[in-house]
Order: sequence, then C-alpha cells, then structure tokens
Amino acid sequence: MESTRTVGAMDLTADLAKIEDQWASLFTMLEDCAARDVIGNCKESISEWNLGQQLGHIAKVMVGVAIFIEQSLADPEKDAGLEPNELGKMLLGAGEIPRGRGVAPDFTRAESTITAEEIRKFLDAARVKWDALAERTDELASVTSTTPHHHLGPMRPSQWTHFIAVHTAHHLKIIDDIMVEG
Repeated sequence: MESTRTVGAMDLTADLAKIEDQWASLFTMLEDCAARDVIGNCKESISEWNLGQQLGHIAKVMVGVAIFIEQSLADPEKDAGLEPNELGKMLLGAGEIPRGRGVAPDFTRAESTITAEEIRKFLDAARVKWDALAERTDELASVTSTTPHHHLGPMRPSQWTHFIAVHTAHHLKIIDDIMVEG
C-alpha cells in the first residue's frame, strides 16, 4: 500500500482522496496490531512511541483538525488572509514531515497504555467528522479563515486538509517501519 504513504502537491480533491485511502490502512493496521497483540510494541531506534501511541495520535490529530476546520467553516472570515509561517509553507509544499523534528502538543498524545478499543473509538469519531467535511469540498476550498498550528502558523481549511494527509502518511510510515523492525 505504498500509495497511502506518499502525498503529492497541495490539491484539495487529491488530499481528500488521500485521506479516504488512508482510512483502510489505519483500520487494517489497528486490527493487525490488535490481532498480533503488538499495540504496545515500540522500536526506540525508530520512535519513542509505541504502535498504539502512533495510531492514537493520528486519530486525535484528525479529530482536532476536523474541529478546527468546522470552526473555520462556521466563521469563514475569522483571521482571514493569514498565511502559514516559513516552516509551514515549506512543509505544506514538500508534502512530508521530516522525522524527529516535531514535538506533538500534549493534547494530541496517546498514552502508552492505549487499547485497540480506545484507538478504534478515536478513529471512528475522526472518520465521521472527515466524511462530513468531504461533503463540503466547495466550502473547504473557498473559506479563507485560519486557525493557527502550534509550529506552522495559521492555516486555511484546505491547508489543514493537506496537513492531515501529510501527517497521517508520516505516521503510517513510522508504523510500517516499527512493524518491519519489531
């Protein structure tokens, strides 16, 4: 499934399609980790987080970003016209996140003891929100209000959507590497 691990240039329709493709990988990986009882497996040479923390983090970020986007859609002029900072422009343009560089905010971190059922609940909640957002593509494309990212600066809904595709691909690659090494 290598195609789910790469993200092209910023294109809202392509990003929403990429996110749609990523759901299958996320749920398959969760089921595989649960069936093999490896949710708590960690390979510190790859990441300090275990497999459950990686999956839980993805799901928490997806829910949080969906809420940011919903707020922007509800107030389409709030902080309109602001742009990501230089790091944000570089990351969004490159379509990938370098490993070991970012620090996740506490509210997006999953506990090391997170269970498959807890992850599944987060993923189900995220899926509901993103399915609803995918129905609003025209609005996502046109809204200019922004919500700040803690490192990348203010982003519009279309930029946040691209970020989710990139962020999810980043963590899916890490999970792949842990599973291969583990």
